[in-house]
Amino acid sequence: MANHSRNEEHMTAKSPTILDCTLRDGGYYTTWDFSDKLVDTYLRSAAKLPISIVELGYANLPRDGYFGQYYFLTRSTTERAKSLLRRDQKLAIMLDEKVAPPTSAYQLVGEMAESVDIVRMAVAPDRLANAVELSGRIREMGFKVGINVMYLSRYWDKLESLDALADAAAISSCISLVDSYGACAPNQTAAAVSRLKELCPDATVGFHGHDNLGLAFANSLSAIDAGASVIDGTVTGMGRGPGNTRTETLLVHSMAERPDELNYVALHDVVQPFEALKHEYGWGTNLVYMISGAADLPQNRVM
Repeated sequence: MANHSRNEEHMTAKSPTILDCTLRDGGYYTTWDFSDKLVDTYLRSAAKLPISIVELGYANLPRDGYFGQYYFLTRSTTERAKSLLRRDQKLAIMLDEKVAPPTSAYQLVGEMAESVDIVRMAVAPDRLANAVELSGRIREMGFKVGINVMYLSRYWDKLESLDALADAAAISSCISLVDSYGACAPNQTAAAVSRLKELCPDATVGFHGHDNLGLAFANSLSAIDAGASVIDGTVTGMGRGPGNTRTETLLVHSMAERPDELNYVALHDVVQPFEALKHEYGWGTNLVYMISGAADLPQNRVM
């Protein structure tokens, strides 16, 4: 097994930090219910792979409707997950900024300070100022903060117009651009990452791709070439709508020059049960998702 204890946030552009968010993003298909056996296989396999950050799920305030364990994360769930990862791996959780008022910060994540390293938040571009306020409260509790700015296809060529972008980049350990509709082409992704690096030269930049047009992996590579150093992926691409960049593709590609350092047995062990889930839930792109990507339509409307 490779030693990946180096600082995850300062790897070279050719060796990105891989952040796997399978349970968090894949929960859109399972209502955030996953069997204990599957979760154990997932975490134990991740511990044997060059994955630097595992994002486990969401922290949320109570709400109506049924949502599973990985939508309402608790201290006991995050502590168990942390115990199964390597000591150098980071555990992350996600907040949906629009339903996470700053005054709720401690209620949402305060009890997880010993087990969670990074709190990320999904943020609409016109709500970055709100995210900065929420981030400040979360940082005061000792967490690192990541800010995921959604809807990249709508602002990729005008990042300078986003209010509070510099403040968001300054307060977060990583600011990630999210191609929410899977609508960006690789040249657009590269231009956006390059522009963000120009506007916020000290920022660590990440990328999260959706696969409507079959371009999530290509966009991830373009983001890396342009200077992004944190790339999101999910096992078998499991994720909202057509899914995401495949973690296994990122791993195999990133280890191509040293394949003997990649644990293929562990990779097989984690891919196999998610392939079985894929037969049941059927994520992945199709003609409808392709059209929605080209038309900049939200995933939930298409789903």
